[in-house]
Amino acid sequence: MRILLTGASGAIGASMRGGLEAQGHEVVAVSRSGHVGGARTTLRLDDLLRKGVAQFGADAIIHLAGISHRQASATEYQSANVDLTTELARSAGPTRFVFASSVKAIGELSERPWSEDAHPAPATAYGRSKLLAEQAIAEVPDLDWVALRLPLVHSPFAKAHFAALMRLAATPAPLPFADLNTARSLISIDSAIAAFASAAAKRDARGVFHLCDRPSLSPKQMIIAMREGLGRKPNLFALGPAKHLLRLGPTRTLLEPLELDDTAFRQTYGYGARADIQSDTALRETAQKWARTSADRNGW
Repeated sequence: MRILLTGASGAIGASMRGGLEAQGHEVVAVSRSGHVGGARTTLRLDDLLRKGVAQFGADAIIHLAGISHRQASATEYQSANVDLTTELARSAGPTRFVFASSVKAIGELSERPWSEDAHPAPATAYGRSKLLAEQAIAEVPDLDWVALRLPLVHSPFAKAHFAALMRLAATPAPLPFADLNTARSLISIDSAIAAFASAAAKRDARGVFHLCDRPSLSPKQMIIAMREGLGRKPNLFALGPAKHLLRLGPTRTLLEPLELDDTAFRQTYGYGARADIQSDTALRETAQKWARTSADRNGW
């Protein structure tokens, strides 16, 4: 397939570009400047919007671009996450349109794993912008679209909360995770790439779908898997009632349950070779790759 990829210079986008190319797809990296380091073929966003997606002979467009890992105003979220998505969708014509959405479009805390029919109640401006974008593209006439809601995505190059968690796991210090047992959905970058490729290839199955590796993991299980991947012992202790102090640090988002049910996606598209990957195995793989890339960056 020939795939137009927005957000190709971001942490997820750069891995997505490499992963899709490794599968044999031709990837055109779309950016505002028209320059994306390492990309074989690039395209200016303004040219894409002005001429329309169909003019560039693409089989699909995967839209990752937007604001996610930084604080922004409601106006910024509206412009980057809603307006741009809507404009791209309107320019897509008959081209398959795959939009990277987020679990945050539903909310921050789940009493049970959320399926796609869960009532959305986003708690943040970011989550509201993702929900508005989903609703906007659903209203574009005749658009062949799918929105994939992502949970926490982990990779050796991840930023924000996962990067902070990885750095914690890499320390030799004992960590207060022994009694953090709430279930959280997550997905490896490799599983996400497989999912997006599958959704791009299979046309006409439209709507919103949830993605995740299985099973869900608790913060305790995450740290154990990451430390195993780094060749370390778990070395955990319990904080008891004082664990709520963790809300003040990078672990604050891990103290409540947040699970997705991806049954509909598996039945409709599937993850290919990644279908049976276990969440803890995927985390160990990420930790191993993170250690190698860290060593390379530091000349070890």
